Amino acid sequence: MFLLANSMQNGSALIYSTYIGGGGTDYGSDIAIYLSGEVYITGSTRSLNYPITAGAFQSINAGNADIFVTKLSSTGSSLIYSTFLGGHLLMLVRKLSSILWEMLMLLVTPAPWISI
Repeated sequence: MFLLANSMQNGSALIYSTYIGGGGTDYGSDIAIYLSGEVYITGSTRSLNYPITAGAFQSINAGNADIFVTKLSSTGSSLIYSTFLGGHLLMLVRKLSSILWEMLMLLVTPAPWISI
């Protein structure tokens, strides 16, 4: 489980803060915030109960550590999309997380996002 805090671009005010994660170890590795305020997070998790959404590409953690891709609403109050991706090897998962992040950013057209 980890804490996500979203603030004004100049840091002058907190928009929201929220926890996301499951019962195991979760690592958020990349975050992007759309100008509309929606938040994309990628990382790795060992949680079997990391929150996923209906219709997820992969609905169960398939190994020791899986990648997750999560999209939060602009208010941080709901999951728009969340899925597991992956299998067994933690180092591979972390590398794939970075690669998937780059692919996700390339697929967004136009790209109205701020990468943190």
